[in-house]
Amino acid sequence: MVKEVSSFDSNSIHQLLENYTLSPNQANAMKLGRAIAIDESPLEVKKWRFQMALDVLTPDTGVYATIKAWSSITLLEDNIPSSMKITTLKEMLHNPNLKPEVLDIVLKNIFERKELPRSLLNYLAPEFNKASKISDELKSYVLKKIDK
Repeated sequence: MVKEVSSFDSNSIHQLLENYTLSPNQANAMKLGRAIAIDESPLEVKKWRFQMALDVLTPDTGVYATIKAWSSITLLEDNIPSSMKITTLKEMLHNPNLKPEVLDIVLKNIFERKELPRSLLNYLAPEFNKASKISDELKSYVLKKIDK
């Protein structure tokens, strides 16, 4: 799938955004989304970059859903009510255009990078249990996080 990249600078993100703009496909969406999400830039910069990516017109709704899923990470980092964070994750879980393997990668990144409040995890546990698109491995990983 997509190679792991440990750190990004703004030039490489700019290049990934340019590549995605010229060719908005699944591979470019994964590279760009992950690069923006794990970048150490301020939250407002990340939001702006994701908005630029979301503004690229593509006939492939799966590609758009991929960028949208990665952008959810910035929303979880934002200072917004838990109810909005819950809604964001539920929408991601139930998005029919989001490929299961993309969902697994994005969710794994969320849980590895961000300590979600216990109350949020407890509320989402039933959603993860009934989400058919999530791999059993990821369900187990998430439920272990909840049990801690």
